Amino acid sequence: MNQLNLEFLQQPINGQSFTFSLLFVPPLTQVYSATFVTSTPASGEIQIGITLYQTIENTRNYLQLNFPLPGLNYEIIGDNLVITKATRDFTLTSSTGIASYLVIGTVLPIIPKIKINIRSPYKILVDESVQDGSKIELFLWNKGTTKPTIPQYTLSKRKVSDAKTDNEYNISEFAKEYIKPIAPVKVLVPTEEDNNAWCYLDVKRYVLVGTTYTLIDTLSYICLNGFNSFFDGLNKSTIANVIPLVNTDIDLTTFNGFNYINCFISVDDDFGWSGNNDTTFTNTGDTLWKLPYDYNPYTLKYDGGADIFSINTEQLCEPKYTPLTVSFINRYGGWQFLTMFKKSVNSYENKSSNYNLLPAQSDYDIRQGMQKNFNFQLNQKVKCNTGFVPENYIEILKDLMVSDVILLDNKPVTLATSSIEEKTGLNDKMINYELEFKYNYNLMNDVI
Repeated sequence: MNQLNLEFLQQPINGQSFTFSLLFVPPLTQVYSATFVTSTPASGEIQIGITLYQTIENTRNYLQLNFPLPGLNYEIIGDNLVITKATRDFTLTSSTGIASYLVIGTVLPIIPKIKINIRSPYKILVDESVQDGSKIELFLWNKGTTKPTIPQYTLSKRKVSDAKTDNEYNISEFAKEYIKPIAPVKVLVPTEEDNNAWCYLDVKRYVLVGTTYTLIDTLSYICLNGFNSFFDGLNKSTIANVIPLVNTDIDLTTFNGFNYINCFISVDDDFGWSGNNDTTFTNTGDTLWKLPYDYNPYTLKYDGGADIFSINTEQLCEPKYTPLTVSFINRYGGWQFLTMFKKSVNSYENKSSNYNLLPAQSDYDIRQGMQKNFNFQLNQKVKCNTGFVPENYIEILKDLMVSDVILLDNKPVTLATSSIEEKTGLNDKMINYELEFKYNYNLMNDVI
């Protein structure tokens, strides 16, 4: 068992500041750090306690509220706050006495919210030691709008039996209506993405005992329009500050101009986006960024600090064909760009309904047909080729096959190709994929 010490000062000087840090070891990963001030609690501040037990109890309650991480549990045993996560146990102990009072200052550090992919189920569990049922309240909003004071959705359940009292709620479906990515807008410098490409979600959990609901806690999430792999298991999430919404192991290509990757950043800090032209930009709060690239490796780094991630990029020349750019939402919930470099062929398909006409008179005009067509639809399809790509491009194509938003040269399309055979250098030598897209509209305008 790894032991962490929280030392409470005995009768500290009024107004004195000191730092409390909670660390998980190993590895040395900080999950919380804040400055506590020993002064009379002001408006918006939280008093920790005037006795040792109250201090430990209130510290536990505060950590539970701000760190409702999957698998992270807090329990008071004697004078110890025991923190358990996965297979590792941690003990937070008081060793030097009792503080008169400790308060958390009104200026708190930015605490990263939990990021979830809402195209896969995400379940909220209510499992208290005593419960007859439960309910949850959902508060959804986009950045730039005001958080609602009344929940948009309230879900409730009774216990199944005395032997099975726990309740589960899938919250993913409710967040989907607040995420509406339509089309990418290319940029030349780091720029904020449309706020409708992601959303906030707060979940209030209540336990029902008898006829009374009691609030347990409030869980805060950032919802991204991505999905999890089957092999990720249930409820994959992260509290990372910086999340690139792209597979950084795949080299990116572009033709005759900038594309970009999406990157979610949830800290206040200056960042450097480097490549063939270094750019420093300031992040403010939770923001989904568009980071442009054309060619040369690109790296996101803290300004004057360490690299966060790097992506290899290359600008390719296509001297013969006119390339087409496929834009789609990938598994991470960000825009992905796939350039179709080689031959493309357009085709058109006409659809209509028909009915038989009655002649105006018995001696009919032989130049008038006996059938009439109506409800005309003229649809366009295009077959195109990726050009030669590395083996791991199949990962991009798998994302494309299940994407719910696809554009071809900024026009809405659906993927008509329903089956793709994975190619390898061993079996196929040079790897090229042919894809067919159907434009998602009638060329004959019939929009009502």
